[in-house]
Amino acid sequence: MASLRAIAFIALTLIVASCSQPHGDSTATLNAGPMLGDITSSSVKVWAAADIPLRFHIELKTEGGEWYQAENNPLLVLANSDNPRGSCQINGLLPDTEYQYRLIASDGVVAAKSLQKFRTTGADKYRLVFGSCAGDWGPDPSQSIFKTIAEQHPQWFLWMGDNIYYSRVREEWNDIDMMRERWAMQRSLPHLQQLLSSTAHASTWDDHDYGPNNSDKTYFLRDESYELYKSYWPNPYFGSDDDGVYFSLHLNGVDVFMLDTRFHRQPNKSSVPNKELLGEQQWRWLLRELSASRAPFKLIVSGMQLLAEYHKYESWSMFNSEKQRLLNYLVDNNIDGVVLLSGDRHIGEILRDDDVLGYPLVEFTASPLAAGVGSSTDDSLVKRRVAQSEITAEHFGILDFDFSGVDPTLIYSAMGQHGEQLGLSYTLHASQLKSQQ
Repeated sequence: MASLRAIAFIALTLIVASCSQPHGDSTATLNAGPMLGDITSSSVKVWAAADIPLRFHIELKTEGGEWYQAENNPLLVLANSDNPRGSCQINGLLPDTEYQYRLIASDGVVAAKSLQKFRTTGADKYRLVFGSCAGDWGPDPSQSIFKTIAEQHPQWFLWMGDNIYYSRVREEWNDIDMMRERWAMQRSLPHLQQLLSSTAHASTWDDHDYGPNNSDKTYFLRDESYELYKSYWPNPYFGSDDDGVYFSLHLNGVDVFMLDTRFHRQPNKSSVPNKELLGEQQWRWLLRELSASRAPFKLIVSGMQLLAEYHKYESWSMFNSEKQRLLNYLVDNNIDGVVLLSGDRHIGEILRDDDVLGYPLVEFTASPLAAGVGSSTDDSLVKRRVAQSEITAEHFGILDFDFSGVDPTLIYSAMGQHGEQLGLSYTLHASQLKSQQ
């Protein structure tokens, strides 16, 4: 009988190709998560972390239904020697359906710290939230803004970089063990847990969650930082060939292109002509994806601003040949529906260029989520800024999409730490984002 049990257990673990092999004893104690990653019309990724290696089965239920084991009985395995963590994919789901889910340890204990639910893609109306710059050095080190975001019930949260800050006092970017500690501490924030378990998350990085300030591809812990980052984010994939934190999301009527402006970046002060920002492989991926997209809205997400030219901080203007390459491609190939999202600046604003594409190119910047706030710049000094759109407070951006009518709409708004409305509400119709040339 014992040998039969052993054979059955081995067979169970082998049928799950998308999950890591199990390691360690079961219990039901998590220190972060569960967290939802990539969600499609038929699948979802789930991530979690604990103090010791663990394994869980996952059960689901729909409204009015009974709990049942996820298709093919996937195992969520938390491994690694430090802060054990891992992710697993659940398949066989129905489109536009809300599911509750729970993690079951081998001893039958349910690991649940908050309401755990998600909705698969396919709805005509849904909400996407975006933001950047989150650490413990802002006005509220507890980062309670994440509780406020969860209360808005977004289907997706796009993290646009500086998702943690390595300590300048300790210079944590010089020691991979201290970097691991920082990630574990940030991910286990109490205010963050409800958002992790009920909203799909996708992320790219910027300098402060990659390495030191204004870091680039010469950073000496480049590869170690990359591996650490990947272990904390259940993105759909990482680059064309595991070569950076860039990927696409395909939602109902919206394609999202998350860019990596760090891993292949040449130094800001480099005198090399046409210095690189994205790297050639990422460029090939981006241009191919943009040409293939048929979505009414195409969100290009960057850790730094593209349209801004009025400040001395990092932006695409430091890499002007790369900026022009993107804009020229959009024009030459009649790419409609492009909207830009960016962070980094520790302010929020809306920038708009009516000339470059033959239709309005709008950039929504949201920063910081939970960090120091930048100083204000008068509207009269900022070319392309939409008047009265600047935000100088901790906040996040909201995009509400509606595809129920003939002309799909995107409505932008911004909300502060306590749920207060900030800045302007701004509406874009899909029909506006078509070239008139």
